Amino acid sequence: MKINDILENNEITDTSHHKLITDPYVAYYYAREVIKGRWHEAEPIITKSPVDAYQYARDVIKGRWEEAEPIIMTDPGLVYCYANNVIKGRWLEAEPIIMTEPYWAHAYYTIVMIPSVLKSNPNSKQIFKLLMDITKYCNDDKSEYDDLIKQVFPDSSIMVDKWINYGNKQRGKK
Repeated sequence: MKINDILENNEITDTSHHKLITDPYVAYYYAREVIKGRWHEAEPIITKSPVDAYQYARDVIKGRWEEAEPIIMTDPGLVYCYANNVIKGRWLEAEPIIMTEPYWAHAYYTIVMIPSVLKSNPNSKQIFKLLMDITKYCNDDKSEYDDLIKQVFPDSSIMVDKWINYGNKQRGKK
């Protein structure tokens, strides 16, 4: 829906005002395109939709929106997008949620988590070598890296366990 669809002669009518303050997408779009900034009055409405809450944080607030994070956490795909595009790094509180979906867990691991670990670790060359070995591990029939992976990412044992299980499934192991 375009903002012009709810405006008549570039004026807000009673009907269009109702749509602005009751429809999460319309409220997000209006804040982004017309107000060009935060619209505090509509934020409770926007938080009713995980997608619109994520987009509002990304496009309007241009940063974390902690009040909306619980609703964004209801969707593993949005957890990945929020971590990658808004937080621009790991979102520790949401890692258990993203681990429920192997596709998003893998994307999060490779695009968000690895760069964060490399950036924050003084032994990044050694860790990079390990990560290349992990890539090999995913493609080979070896499990010798399991303990090593858990040592590098001790704070994410649940995520790593699920990632290892996903690798095992890809290799046809149980």
